[in-house]
Amino acid sequence: VGNGAIAAYGIASWNGFRRRPGHPVAIDLARVVGIARALAGDQHHFRFIEIPLSVGMPFVYHQVVDDGAGGRTRLLDLAHALGIAVLTSASVYEGNLPQLYAMARLMRAAGTSDSMQHWARAVVSLPISENSIIQLFEVLLAWRGADRGDLEGAVTSCAGDVPGIFPAALQCTRSIPGVTSALVGMHHPAFVAEDVDVLTRPRSPAMTIDALLQSLSLRDDRMAVRMRPHRE
Repeated sequence: VGNGAIAAYGIASWNGFRRRPGHPVAIDLARVVGIARALAGDQHHFRFIEIPLSVGMPFVYHQVVDDGAGGRTRLLDLAHALGIAVLTSASVYEGNLPQLYAMARLMRAAGTSDSMQHWARAVVSLPISENSIIQLFEVLLAWRGADRGDLEGAVTSCAGDVPGIFPAALQCTRSIPGVTSALVGMHHPAFVAEDVDVLTRPRSPAMTIDALLQSLSLRDDRMAVRMRPHRE
């Protein structure tokens, strides 16, 4: 920054911001910003964090952390207060949405009905990291308990008239209050066209997104989301 090579910098972490406070690999955002300010004052140029956040990985939406002043607040609200832009990774669940929706259907049916396709192999996919697996099953259990029908249909409904399961999930992620930009990998020109079309549409209502993400959490320490303006 001092040499003019870059304008700002940040931290991209798969697990650091999703771990509960006190975990050995948890990253304390308030402490990081405090270190940056101690070294360079208010013009420290630490301006970004990148975190996994999507309908399959909603944990960070509910994450409650220390605010650096003896209080507790949601991570997304703390980032906004500190002037940190939030970028999301795995915005469409790393392309595993069909598997996620299939697992949600299996979870809802388990113990309540027998599968008519019991001879067919269930095609599922799990994220690699242990933390991701734990949080995946939290999502599945929460959705089963919410008794709100089909998860794919709920995501599609939240996205409005956005066509396709991946663009619909991307619309939900980019509409989360506090998210500056939703990053997504695309391996085909057709995918690029679909996702660019999402940008031509207004974001989904914050309360609609909040209702969906609240139904995907088992957290007993989550804080009520305060729907206040966030930086776009």
